[in-house]
Amino acid sequence: MSIDSRKTRYLALAGGFLVLVAIAVGAFFLSTGGKGGSSERKNTLALARDYVSQQEYQRALDLLDKLLIQNADDADAKKLRDEAISAKKTFEAGQQEKQSELEKNQQQSLAQSLNKLGNQLEKTAKAKPAAPAPAALDDSAARQRQAEAEAASARKKAEAADLAKKTKDEQEKAKKIQGLLDLGKKDLADKKYPEARQSFADAADLSGGSASVLADVGDSFYQGYKQNPDDPASQDLLKDAIKNSRDAVKKDPSISLPHYTLGKINNDLKQWDNAVVELVEASRLDPKNYLVSFELGKAQFGARKYPDARQSFETTTALNPKFESAYVNLGGTLKVLGDQAGALKAFQKAVLVKPDYAKAELEVARLLEAKGDDAGAIAAYKKTLVMAPDDPVAMRELAAAYSSSGDYKTAEGLFQRALVSREDDTTDYNMAVVKLNLGKGKEAVQFAQKAVSQKPSSALYQYTLGLAFEVADNTDGAISAYTEAANLDKGYANPRVNLGTIYFNEGFIDKALDFSLQAYQIDAKNLKANNNLGAAYAKKELFDKSVAFYENALALNPRDPLERLALARAYVGNKNYEKARDTYGELVKLSPSQWDAFYELGKVYVTLGDHDSAKKTFSDLLQKKPDYDKRAEVEKILAGL
Repeated sequence: MSIDSRKTRYLALAGGFLVLVAIAVGAFFLSTGGKGGSSERKNTLALARDYVSQQEYQRALDLLDKLLIQNADDADAKKLRDEAISAKKTFEAGQQEKQSELEKNQQQSLAQSLNKLGNQLEKTAKAKPAAPAPAALDDSAARQRQAEAEAASARKKAEAADLAKKTKDEQEKAKKIQGLLDLGKKDLADKKYPEARQSFADAADLSGGSASVLADVGDSFYQGYKQNPDDPASQDLLKDAIKNSRDAVKKDPSISLPHYTLGKINNDLKQWDNAVVELVEASRLDPKNYLVSFELGKAQFGARKYPDARQSFETTTALNPKFESAYVNLGGTLKVLGDQAGALKAFQKAVLVKPDYAKAELEVARLLEAKGDDAGAIAAYKKTLVMAPDDPVAMRELAAAYSSSGDYKTAEGLFQRALVSREDDTTDYNMAVVKLNLGKGKEAVQFAQKAVSQKPSSALYQYTLGLAFEVADNTDGAISAYTEAANLDKGYANPRVNLGTIYFNEGFIDKALDFSLQAYQIDAKNLKANNNLGAAYAKKELFDKSVAFYENALALNPRDPLERLALARAYVGNKNYEKARDTYGELVKLSPSQWDAFYELGKVYVTLGDHDSAKKTFSDLLQKKPDYDKRAEVEKILAGL
């Protein structure tokens, strides 16, 4: 029995293969490096508390509302919400006019930023509900840390150049401040947090509360937090980062760094719209900073503003053509926008910049396979495995590509290697399908059973187990698996088709009709369902119904001679000899080696009384096929004409 054409695309973790979960349009992997879970809740509460302390009540309430939507019984969030509401009312009573003017200024500043960047964002500083987050490509976070270090080095060089222009006293003071900042950063790296805070406080005091020093301190605390965001002690570092960055903005709104730091923090917390607001301002103030445009693109992607994200990533690649992560994120954004050709070029550019970029090469392979270039895809998968020899994802997808190209033996070996590195239901399923194509029914049963045991709710796995049992000549096992697949998925036609076929072959025609009719009701264009119904009704001698379903089958598969033969026989059973004659006539023209069709056409001519045509048909048959197995019967009919 042939393997289900709808269900035999081989499962892989991404592009080009059948996947077992629904893929949302924005679920492409972008470089964020953030982590979820309880840590995210703690960070959100910490950020909300800081907003309250900074009199940013609405932002705090927005964050708390999101937590309460997720868990209405969150006592900490409820308590902080009530405090924020009370404080907000008190504040607004005395500061309403001042707050209105501040919001007006913020709107104007944001509008100017958006105008310059050409974005289509809504002109409001109020955050909307958080959109689903893109996941992170695991190796780009390290690359971004490297880029951050390079940017910090460049800032120090610029500061040194400015320092050279100052008086001797100013230089001495600046060196002391820088020494304190460097000491604080070292203490942070060594997790000496009290000492780090003291050094930073001394630096700020010595600078007279300089905005640039506060910005540097805020960024340093953020980098310290990023070293270990799940450490409870890091939550205080995050609060310190927010406080110092906000103080820097209040001191001097024209400095980009604190906006950039706040934007990154909001990105980490998946507060995309807040992140966009901060990063738009950072980009306006520092338009040539490729890291700012890169971070802005991530925020826009998270907010589902894909055209804007594309523009930001393109800006990043223009500012720094050697920053490979930007090409990867650009490629991911273009995939979401449906520009597969543009995405392919972006991923290829990433590999050109970083020749060992396995993740980018893997995306190249996926896109090549999606466009039908199996040879190109296989070559790209092989390159990926050269870059990352033990990558089970690339190994599985290369195996799937070989399967798609019909090279099941190679696919078998690769899937086996993937299973050594990690056992999972997807690869067990894939191996089962490969074993089926190799005719190894008993081995296919073993792998299909493993897939089912790991995910018993999968109708596809149960159906594949049924196929394996059939190839292994275990009819009872096949019936059980197909029945379970049908029960799991009420809209799945093919297990019902195969149950109909089994029951027909076993002589249970009514059961065969029942399952075949179920399949037909699910999918009226299912070829096997129509064939099964045609055969079952013919067996019950209900030839008018048999004819109807065989006509459907022939319309679905007009080039198959067996479909035409079955229909011609149904016409004979229905005593519609003229249609039978015409159908047999078409068949012998399309498939001149269908000897039974010649024989049956001759008999139809006899029934119609057209003896001349009958003689010619039988004579042609014996001339073309002298060893025809019914030769004696043909000669007997000819002798009587």
